[in-house]
Amino acid sequence: MAKSSDSNIQDLGGTLEPLSEPNPYPFELGPQPDDGVISSLDSRRELLDLTRDLLARTHGQPGNYRQPVVRPSAAQPSAQPTGPRPVLAVHSPGGTIETTHPVDSARYLVGRENCDLELDDRFVARWHVQLFRRDGALILQDLNSKNGVYLRIADDLPLEDGDRIAIGEQRFEFRNKWDRPAGQKDGDSLAAGATWAGPPARLIRYLEGGQIGGVYPLAQYNSIGSQKSDLTFPDDTFLSPTHAVIHCESERYYLRDHDSDFGTFIRIADAVELVDGDCFLVGRTRIRLTFSSPK
Repeated sequence: MAKSSDSNIQDLGGTLEPLSEPNPYPFELGPQPDDGVISSLDSRRELLDLTRDLLARTHGQPGNYRQPVVRPSAAQPSAQPTGPRPVLAVHSPGGTIETTHPVDSARYLVGRENCDLELDDRFVARWHVQLFRRDGALILQDLNSKNGVYLRIADDLPLEDGDRIAIGEQRFEFRNKWDRPAGQKDGDSLAAGATWAGPPARLIRYLEGGQIGGVYPLAQYNSIGSQKSDLTFPDDTFLSPTHAVIHCESERYYLRDHDSDFGTFIRIADAVELVDGDCFLVGRTRIRLTFSSPK
């Protein structure tokens, strides 16, 4: 897959011990042994290696530093994070207000209440997402929220069945497999329906509340935007005229941002590593990560 500004997908499960103080939250902090990761964001190793080399030259680590695939099982987050300082630029759901928030703690909670960063967003869960340090890297992890966390893409991103996509205020699910049919007893006649007409690739559009707002079969090339696109949603003020494209190459579908103003995002399944410039959605709040010099 081409590089994207979304996540380093590796198995990040089971390498942090819980904090020594009692856990006040109704979920386990840090990665768990059964954590999974989304397969369609599985190829940023080269970009992350380049980023680490740059940070190493800037902050004194050996230039050939690489994140190991297997880490010590007792790795503990540092109480006093060192190295570049993560800063979150938070854009309100309307996109009109921006505030900045340094991430100075070893674990940093984002949600609607009782969090390090509290968001006034009706689509945000009470405890929605956490950020934490691991081996000098900053990790983003969804906390089983209903609406999930979406990471901005760059270049072509191969899609997998079930991937969730955020484009403007639109929420889609990509499907390229048939739903399992209802059970059929021996001797039953074949269920009636339309004649099969080719591959089942389609987009399912969801409305607020989870209702399905449309099902769109996908052709070889499909543009999405506010006007002059194959799928047009003129009432969405966060869509560019042609915002994103889904195209098929060698029977594989790819998602591409079309130089839009607000970006194209895909939902992550679990823990991912962030790099400088990554942008993610929590509810309808857009958050951009940058690294500043240490305090």
